[in-house]
Amino acid sequence: MRRAACVRLRISPRTEDAVRELRALGCSRVAVAPYVLAPGFLPDRIARGAAEADVLADVLGPAPEVARVVLERYEAARTPLLTAVSA
Repeated sequence: MRRAACVRLRISPRTEDAVRELRALGCSRVAVAPYVLAPGFLPDRIARGAAEADVLADVLGPAPEVARVVLERYEAARTPLLTAVSA
């Protein structure tokens, strides 16, 4: 089975505008994946905007991959500071 992907990127589109635009471009299925860590105001707003989408993914939540990236970035930011303090 052949699958085609419709992707249109804009700077900070509102979810409902992006879904509407993808439909206008002829996309038969639209999936929305909120790139946020936890439930709350922002994912709720994204979900309201995704009402016309076919699929809405959940927030990232406590994924081990996310925790690993956070720790790696923390260590990378902390290392120069520790070096400067001990010098």
